[in-house]
Amino acid sequence: MKTIRLLYPDHVSGGLETYYFGANLLQYILPENGNQPIVRMEIAPPDGKEKAVTNGIYAEDEMKYRLFRGVITLIGTLFLLVGYRKSTESVDEDK
Repeated sequence: MKTIRLLYPDHVSGGLETYYFGANLLQYILPENGNQPIVRMEIAPPDGKEKAVTNGIYAEDEMKYRLFRGVITLIGTLFLLVGYRKSTESVDEDK
């Protein structure tokens, strides 16, 4: 496995609440592939509230938090997938 499917329904950085819906819809439109696990970034759905612009960045604090969580999620997923791959390789070697 060399590919993951990243489901990142970020509507804040794109500035459109429909991005959230579109990203979630695509996971059902595209056919499943057992060789490409889905990694979902948990992002709260749009709340309709206007976000503040800080340092010229729309919703800066929220974006920093999401970026941090995203990196942590991807690193954790990578470790899990590498560990799973190594464990299946060792089982194959034992046969």
